[in-house]
Amino acid sequence: MDAQKKFVKNHIGRWVPLFCRMLTKKADSGLFKLVSDMTADWMDFETAFLGVTPQPYTETDYRPATFNSPEGQTYECGAQDQGNELSVLLNEVGAQSFMDIKDKEKDKDKEEGGPVGTA
Repeated sequence: MDAQKKFVKNHIGRWVPLFCRMLTKKADSGLFKLVSDMTADWMDFETAFLGVTPQPYTETDYRPATFNSPEGQTYECGAQDQGNELSVLLNEVGAQSFMDIKDKEKDKDKEEGGPVGTA
């Protein structure tokens, strides 16, 4: 329990509230707004339950991460050389073939006049 208190007080209790506020500003409705609200409520509960009082970061504390590559060097993942990055990722995890099968099933259902949507 001491490790959990320390983790909440010194780590997530400091940056999660700011993250949730910033996310809510960008996503004033929809899924991300709901996730932000839920996460903020959970953080409030967690700090109260553990009895810790973190010092949360403020917007003036926030500095976006930046990276300057050494002169003459570039960093790329290489996926752009192989085509669509999403297709590459789906192929790597074996999901592309699964999606192809699902597309074929939908096409077959359309031809047979069966269900088209997913409910």
